[in-house]
Amino acid sequence: MTGVWPFLNRVLITLIVIVCFVLGAVWFSPVIGERRKQKARLDELTLEVEKERQSLALNVATEELLRRDPEFASNIARDRLSIAGPDETIFVFPATNGSPTPLNR
Repeated sequence: MTGVWPFLNRVLITLIVIVCFVLGAVWFSPVIGERRKQKARLDELTLEVEKERQSLALNVATEELLRRDPEFASNIARDRLSIAGPDETIFVFPATNGSPTPLNR
């Protein structure tokens, strides 16, 4: 019977190690889940920041063109605001939903 005790001790130690791993996994699974959510949120915010940077670059370029190029400013005024130049007539056609929009050139 002396040969059974070392075997049972190994089995018991193995079970204790397995239980410790399982308890550790259960303990850290909420932390791992929270980390995944944070990573996903960080990715979303990174994409949003990149979109905002692109929008800012476009707005800065548009502003620079409005300041430096009078022809660009004139085209914007005609297209978006329906402002007519001297001796011009602007025709506005109703859109399919009934709201008037300027004719783009």
